[in-house]
Amino acid sequence: MKAKILILPGLDGTGKLLQRFVRIAPANVVCERVIYDDDLVTLDDFVNTVANKLGGGDKKILITESFSGPIAAQVALRYPDHIAAIIFVASFVEPPHKSLLRLTHFMPKFLFGIERSALVRHFCLNGVRDENIIDEALTVVRALRPVTIKRRFTVLDNLTGGKTMHSDIPVLSLCAATDRLMTSVATSSITRMFPSTTRVDVKAPHFLLLTQPEECWHHIKHFLANN
Repeated sequence: MKAKILILPGLDGTGKLLQRFVRIAPANVVCERVIYDDDLVTLDDFVNTVANKLGGGDKKILITESFSGPIAAQVALRYPDHIAAIIFVASFVEPPHKSLLRLTHFMPKFLFGIERSALVRHFCLNGVRDENIIDEALTVVRALRPVTIKRRFTVLDNLTGGKTMHSDIPVLSLCAATDRLMTSVATSSITRMFPSTTRVDVKAPHFLLLTQPEECWHHIKHFLANN
């Protein structure tokens, strides 16, 4: 029987940055990308979107990228009988740069529409030379509405510090070794909530699934085979 995987997207919410990763999925898995509507405004809205995909059949494996880390953690907390494993990718449970996130409450929406290319190249694609990958990422990021970005930053800012979960759900944390967006505190928040987490560092920037899909699948397959 094929393993069923739900892939939760990053801040863009579209899943378009996951296409390269999904295309080379192993034959023994079925991948479904979750898409977030622009009008979702609370953590519960995002959790319910994922929960609606769980169904009543086999347990699902969650692969969660960046922004979706806290969402996956809450899904696991609320629906543990539906989750077989979680793979966090360049992600967190408690967000990085909380002080900066608080400032977003006071920023007008138009500021979130300012040209983002330089920021994405510096924080998410550092070291990447493949122009096709860069163009793919920038196209997705440029299409984001300023109001959507602000709403999602607000969701992150409203997160409270997580307490340790006593759960036997297997967890893998794939960390981007050259990540300029994550902080060590944010990355380690996964281990604090899921003490049995297996951590693997991959030499790549923040957009890990986009830039190193083959290596990510290698580690995911090994993890699932042993759990």
